[in-house]
Amino acid sequence: MVRNRGIVMGYELFLAEVIRFYLGFILFAAAWGKSRTYAYFKQQLTESFRIPTVYSRMLASGILALEWALALIILTTGHQLAIIVAGGLFSLLSVVLLYRYLATGMIKCSCFGEKDRPVTDYDLLRNGLVIMAFMAFLCLDNPASEMALQWLFFSASLAVLLVLITINLSDIMLQLIDMAEGR
Repeated sequence: MVRNRGIVMGYELFLAEVIRFYLGFILFAAAWGKSRTYAYFKQQLTESFRIPTVYSRMLASGILALEWALALIILTTGHQLAIIVAGGLFSLLSVVLLYRYLATGMIKCSCFGEKDRPVTDYDLLRNGLVIMAFMAFLCLDNPASEMALQWLFFSASLAVLLVLITINLSDIMLQLIDMAEGR
């Protein structure tokens, strides 16, 4: 436990806040990326996931609106129901991605606004790690932002760093493999 001006903060509370910010920023980054490449996102729903164009428009708008709303709720309130819904959405989209990846061998997904990059095993690993973060948060006590402001800023900053690594995991891993092989 850490004492901070009369407030006793357990490590579980700090970890819960880092994970909450991490999940909120992951959803924020996903919504931001899809918004920047909205036409491409709709196109990939049709091409990679074989969703008819009429439905891909509605689905893309719905996914995008839900991601923005959930990100804002998680970042501002940390409401556990929003985290459960977000975890369900992310898990569902990840299962569909995995299924299409296994069925076709190569698909493109603009999960975070990427363009013209096929999904790799590391993207699937990334999604698995994010799903594990959702589950980990649900196993911890819901902190409801009981932390001192400086600890909230620190946990949010740490979460941003983890989100950047997570989003770029495929590129990082492929670069490390190339360096190890001397390319």
